[in-house]
Amino acid sequence: MKAEAKLLQALTNLRVNADFKIVMEALKEDELVETKRCIDGAPDVVAKAQGAARTLIHIRETYETAPEALKKFKPNN
Repeated sequence: MKAEAKLLQALTNLRVNADFKIVMEALKEDELVETKRCIDGAPDVVAKAQGAARTLIHIRETYETAPEALKKFKPNN
């Protein structure tokens, strides 16, 4: 997910949407599951869990930082 102005604006707009908060909570739960699999998983599962965890972390971090990151795209901020 590339942090472009359109995406950052959309994520910023979605922050007030109650349904989207539910989606983000579900993704957070998935992130915890995949992180646990990275620690406790069998060797053949760990690499896949690492990729999944990293992706979920990236989505969460982009969502959390969207309003601040969006300022970089707007002039005179």
